[in-house]
Amino acid sequence: MSYSLYTVFQDHRDQLVAQLAKTVSKQAPDFAKLGKQRLKEDCEYLFDGTVDRICTGDEGGLRTFFGYLVRRTSAGFEFAEAARAVLATNAVMRQFLQAAYREQVIGGGRGAYEEAMSAVEEGCNEAVIVLCDVFQHHVESRVAEHNEDGKKLGDDFNRLILFKG
Repeated sequence: MSYSLYTVFQDHRDQLVAQLAKTVSKQAPDFAKLGKQRLKEDCEYLFDGTVDRICTGDEGGLRTFFGYLVRRTSAGFEFAEAARAVLATNAVMRQFLQAAYREQVIGGGRGAYEEAMSAVEEGCNEAVIVLCDVFQHHVESRVAEHNEDGKKLGDDFNRLILFKG
């Protein structure tokens, strides 16, 4: 199942990425602010990472892309926008699979469709969890960095008081 689903997604990749870009730009205003090329590239990374997670269980591509998105939050990019993009991926894949099974692009009937959708939903849910893990790790590292800087500043501040007083 995973290999056949992977093949279907790869055969229709350009169409799905274009639909994902359109959907994400409507649902996530921060993505809509990006240029068309940057939006397309982000959607390609998101789509490829999600397909890898759905079909092989590999999270490497998602972790890399989400690390990049999370670093954008310090520049005003909303974390919720990244989550909306992942959820949009699920919706785009569902709509595509509904049409593909209805038009018999993919054979197998209702049972095969439900099996494919179970894999897609599980993979997309796991993608959201990976996003949250990456964000939490980023926040923890920023807090640790801040605490280290705070200790250094506190030491300097104390010396300043001793020398002035």
